[in-house]
Amino acid sequence: MLEKQPHVFIPNITERGKFKSSGGGKKDYPVISDRIGHADRLISKFDSIRNESARRDESLALTSLKAAGGTYMEFMGTPGFDFPIQSLEDKKAKIRLAHSSKVISDKGDQIRAILFVPRGSENKLLDKLKKYRDKDNPTKKSGEPGGPKNAPLVTSIKDIEAASLKALWQDPLELMPEDSPKWCEIWLRDVQDDHEAVIQETYNIFKELGAKFSDDYSCFREAIIFQALMNRQQLTDFIYSSAYLSEYRIAQDVASTYYNKSSGQEAQQANQLSERIILDDRNVSVVILDSGVNNGHVLLRDILNDKDCISYKKEWGTDDHESYDGHGTPMAGIVAYNNLIHALESTGAVELKHRLFSVKIYPPENNTAERNYGPYTQGSMALAEGQMPDRRLVFCMAVTTNFDIDQGRPSSWSADIDDYTSGRIDEVRRLIIISSGNLNGNYNDYPSENKQFTIRNPAQAWNALTIGAITELTDIKDTKHKSYKRLAERGQLSPFSSTSYSWKEKKKWPIKPDVVFEGGNVVVHPELSGITLPDLSLLTTSKDSQKNQFALINATSAAAAQASWMAARLWVEYPNAWPETIRGLIIHSAIWSDEIIKQFGINLSSKNSIAELLRIVGYGKPDLEKALYSAGNYLTLIAQQEIQPFAKVRKESGHDSIAFNDVHYYNLIWPKEELQDLGPAKVKLKVTLSYFIEPSPENIGHTDRYRYSSFALRFKFSKPNEEFKEFKIRVNKALKEEEGSNEPSSFSHEKWTIGEARNLGSIHSDFIEMTAADLAACNHVAVLPISGWWRTRVHLGSLEKKARYSLIVSIETPEQEVDIYTAVKVGITL
Repeated sequence: MLEKQPHVFIPNITERGKFKSSGGGKKDYPVISDRIGHADRLISKFDSIRNESARRDESLALTSLKAAGGTYMEFMGTPGFDFPIQSLEDKKAKIRLAHSSKVISDKGDQIRAILFVPRGSENKLLDKLKKYRDKDNPTKKSGEPGGPKNAPLVTSIKDIEAASLKALWQDPLELMPEDSPKWCEIWLRDVQDDHEAVIQETYNIFKELGAKFSDDYSCFREAIIFQALMNRQQLTDFIYSSAYLSEYRIAQDVASTYYNKSSGQEAQQANQLSERIILDDRNVSVVILDSGVNNGHVLLRDILNDKDCISYKKEWGTDDHESYDGHGTPMAGIVAYNNLIHALESTGAVELKHRLFSVKIYPPENNTAERNYGPYTQGSMALAEGQMPDRRLVFCMAVTTNFDIDQGRPSSWSADIDDYTSGRIDEVRRLIIISSGNLNGNYNDYPSENKQFTIRNPAQAWNALTIGAITELTDIKDTKHKSYKRLAERGQLSPFSSTSYSWKEKKKWPIKPDVVFEGGNVVVHPELSGITLPDLSLLTTSKDSQKNQFALINATSAAAAQASWMAARLWVEYPNAWPETIRGLIIHSAIWSDEIIKQFGINLSSKNSIAELLRIVGYGKPDLEKALYSAGNYLTLIAQQEIQPFAKVRKESGHDSIAFNDVHYYNLIWPKEELQDLGPAKVKLKVTLSYFIEPSPENIGHTDRYRYSSFALRFKFSKPNEEFKEFKIRVNKALKEEEGSNEPSSFSHEKWTIGEARNLGSIHSDFIEMTAADLAACNHVAVLPISGWWRTRVHLGSLEKKARYSLIVSIETPEQEVDIYTAVKVGITL
């Protein structure tokens, strides 16, 4: 039997084509019986708000504060109906959409939009209201009346109000500051013309308001996010002074997660292991973004030099400042060795093929300065890259907030991570691994409480590999604890792990966590509840090696450290793999355990039930061997390609239109004969598509032209015995029209396990089981684009940018004497 073969990289796509989508669905707008009364009421409200704003500007002129030069207005849609908020904007008149939100109620979802209307441009909006009242569209060819002008927009507007601080505050109201100031995030948008001028202007407003502010800020194409220490009145005054305001949020600090019990191992064991270590440096480093690492430990000093321990701010120092056994140093022990107990128990050489690098990303507890973690993270990653420009870097971060307010919504921190990893700044993509965040010690209602305890900021980042936790640690060997009862059974969800199960808008945000690793267990006892034990934790390195060589670590921090070790191992094996590919291989190798399926009562024949499972443990627990190697009965094909999703097209009329551009087709080299020999035997086909999006974090609905992602991709697979030409026609509407085919574009034949839920986020993975004979006759796959803000916001200049993706396809056959690998490897080599 053929074992442990390298995965097969596909050198080129088979064919490129032009892609055209089939369009969107019909919109549903309200019907207004009293057209004139509706319009006059809205006009009256609009005029009243404008006049009040003008009087306020006159008052501000008597102070040192500048006026915003316009009015923030809130337009409220009709519950249960669509609202074409994009029609409110007018770029030429500089009328801009600040943000939009959705209010969920029993009467139906209500869309609300906040608009900034510059002084002097008000009549542009008033004209739309008046034309609805006074003018009709031309009569249709059918003879039917055309209806009122601007009807979809104006009939959708239920009311107009002056935008209040409450409307601009995007987090729970109880977090809004009152008389005492709090650190807040001030989101500005539509600043692409002159970032430096807007930054300076905003600093001047802060100073005039007497607000303390952070020098660090997050900067995107259209947005800048500041942090300032402000009270309610200062936030209100800022509305009247800035023309770029989008929204307010609370500034989220981090939750320091550490465990402080020593395993009691002797220094002699650590010294003996250090003598067996062989460092075989393969130009890969894991950058630990944490509380610092004390690299004097005998098991760390050879793979983490003094020069490779730095801090985002020099005054913080580089030592691990967390109490007891630390946090960064225990992370380092897992990132370096994965399973330290196995290394200690072994007798032979222990090879280490990657190195460590430490950046202290958050300050000691006695530091009371602002905590602006988005810029901290970007800056720390850049510092590491500047010191190691020629190494492949895996970034590992187990620092998250203790807030649960984001519910999957992009934050300034998560958007900073998406921005930096996307390559927008310098065309360099990065791999970052983040812990999902941990339950805060309440295990009385396990695992129901875990389903309600949400992923912590910034682990909702689309491009990040987010790690949750399960546990295999169930044996309590210490006789002192024989009366204790473990909480989780083997293979079940770790009691520490957070999930995205309770996110309110599950169909909008990515699947999180992506995968799960070992996170440890807790015990219950009549007198004690929710405590951990050495037997139920992972052994690692202690920050104070003068007192204790070893420490305990658990929860999603330990899980993220294991994932980072695995990513480094993969990059050692495949040095030419892209970050998108490393992330894809980890997810592609993951499976759901029978124990997890049973624990949550998952019905694998129900896509709704599977969607719930994805929100708890993602795609499951990765399999290191499958991620690393193919074999005789397990074949993995990998394609790394660039695609241009969108383009400007000249029509026959001479006008330009914006269209989808490329679709990539693959006619895969396939082990047809070998699969045919297996006949009716069941085999598994799995496909994973991984790419990094460029974010647009401004909160203006994240739908249509304002969506968060710059683009999106999908994969489509052929059905049995479908010819390559037929497959292309069916996938691509443009080709269907050229060939005159009447075949429907439905993909209902695809009985994939996950289905539509796989299309969330920026990585899509699914599998299907079929007979080997059927799979033998289905070897075509297409990668095609879906809309994003590169296409819908042309003024940002990214329309014709190219994107990268990694496509991973695997076949798994039963454990029989069959070699599906060699036939494909030879075919691609030829």
